[in-house]
Amino acid sequence: MNSHRGLPGVLTLANFYEAVSGSCSHPDLGPTSASADLQSAHEAAFHGWLALSREEQAGDFQAFLAAQPGVRDAWLERDAYGAAVPAAAPKPLRRVFLCHLDILLTIHRHHFGAPASGAWRVTAMLDLAHRENGSVRVSIKRLAEEYRVSENYLGRIFRRRTGMGFREYLRLVRIRCAVELQRLPGSRAGEVAGTLGHSRTENFAREFREAVAATASGFGTRLRR
Repeated sequence: MNSHRGLPGVLTLANFYEAVSGSCSHPDLGPTSASADLQSAHEAAFHGWLALSREEQAGDFQAFLAAQPGVRDAWLERDAYGAAVPAAAPKPLRRVFLCHLDILLTIHRHHFGAPASGAWRVTAMLDLAHRENGSVRVSIKRLAEEYRVSENYLGRIFRRRTGMGFREYLRLVRIRCAVELQRLPGSRAGEVAGTLGHSRTENFAREFREAVAATASGFGTRLRR
């Protein structure tokens, strides 16, 4: 099982589960050991992928799609990868995993979409979102003024190219950045909140708790174990 790495490993192991019963099977293992061994390997691959840096996750994701071009269209829907999460995974880790993949798929959907008028503005919006860590100070109103277009137009082309609203994308980027910062020893909620543009730590704490189903401090402690 040690050969399973990255998203291919997470997905391959998830596919051994029977859709109805949730039990596992493998041609080289007995029915009892298969369930325990496959679940353990699946969880290890899942946690291993979450531990990758954002650059490593992006590289692994692109390599996965390049090796299996037939799955690209299916993966543009969340249902296609939600099943990759181990059944025993805590809700916070499940949500973080889906958050990371939502970001990767949003970028992929835009860059591999058909050429269209205004696409360069969406590229600039994605770049800004990541450069500013999804800061709450970034707004579509400010960008519309900068580009000299209407807010409705900018919001419409972003959603058409990516499949989600710009505000929601900023929130996903903020959560991912918060998770990365929480990994650092000595990480403080006030400092993380400031990095994400929150003027009040309470606002960051509420947003994180709603998105991840865990407190920022508790989740940070889990990550650093």
